[in-house]
Amino acid sequence: MTGAAAAAAAVSPLVAWPCSAPASRGGRRAARASAFHPDVSRAVESLQAEFREVDRALALNSARVSAAFHAAHVAPHHFGGSTGYGHDDGGGREVLDSVFAQIVGAEAAIVRPQFFSGTHAIACALFALLRPGHELLAVAGPPYDTLEEVIGIRGSANVGSLKDFGVAYREVPLAADGGLDWDALANAVRPETGCAFIQRSCGYSWRKSLSISDIQRAIDLIKAR
Repeated sequence: MTGAAAAAAAVSPLVAWPCSAPASRGGRRAARASAFHPDVSRAVESLQAEFREVDRALALNSARVSAAFHAAHVAPHHFGGSTGYGHDDGGGREVLDSVFAQIVGAEAAIVRPQFFSGTHAIACALFALLRPGHELLAVAGPPYDTLEEVIGIRGSANVGSLKDFGVAYREVPLAADGGLDWDALANAVRPETGCAFIQRSCGYSWRKSLSISDIQRAIDLIKAR
């Protein structure tokens, strides 16, 4: 070994750990180098099933995205620049909405960079659905604290909240187990209820997030009223 090679080996952070390869036909095990410590190598081997599951999920989700692109007829011009402001930009926005809706399994979607937070997106939806004289019904207890000012139940007088526009607010507390109170929900919808707000996430509380099946059941119950 030359002096330069020896010096490089001395400062290199990589260490080749010997490990045994599978036995050959003669019963001997050939030694091979590994970049990992033997304990790490054993840990990697023990996690192969989990790695395969991650690869499977990646393949399935990639197929879903590809199918959504195909269904929405995504084409090269959708990725190019456009000067067609006011002319739907060559259909790009509608295609993007369609792709996202299919991927997440929603009835419809609207995807815009102008939505700078989740609270902003929810506020836009509430102001689009509710009119003066309507009632906003929160069926999963109190909403996020950031929505309190949007609704008008905390420090938002005369700043353009829903309350300022004549929209009332009422909420159905959660059951003792942290889930939806089905008995209370069955009688909560009134003629003036213009929108029911279902918050899936637990937010800052310790309850479990609502399941998709519970949300679907709540939607069916509300629409039946």
